[in-house]
Amino acid sequence: MLCLLLDHGLRVGKAVALTIGSIDLAAGTLTFYREKVDIIKTCLLSPATLRAALAYISNDLIGIEVNTLLLRGSRKNGALFGALGIRSIQSRIGFLCEAVGLKRLSPHDCRHY
Repeated sequence: MLCLLLDHGLRVGKAVALTIGSIDLAAGTLTFYREKVDIIKTCLLSPATLRAALAYISNDLIGIEVNTLLLRGSRKNGALFGALGIRSIQSRIGFLCEAVGLKRLSPHDCRHY
């Protein structure tokens, strides 16, 4: 999630709309729809995003259909379920940033990293 926001500058709404099929691990690419200009864009994943995607998809999302939303919620025991929404991502960004001493950082701020 952080790599998608920081390395690729995705808006939080675009990140929550990604499916497992949006990432091609073999090609190292991310494909998504850009509503404003009505195009499908494919970009190379940053090395950090590719590493994170390999670990996440290979370990946690094996056997899940490609049209399933990519960013999953998690329980306190680490089990994945459902999908993350915009508010969930906002909460997680806030929590993670406060944990490292940053205050009032939003997902949109990550877009401008």
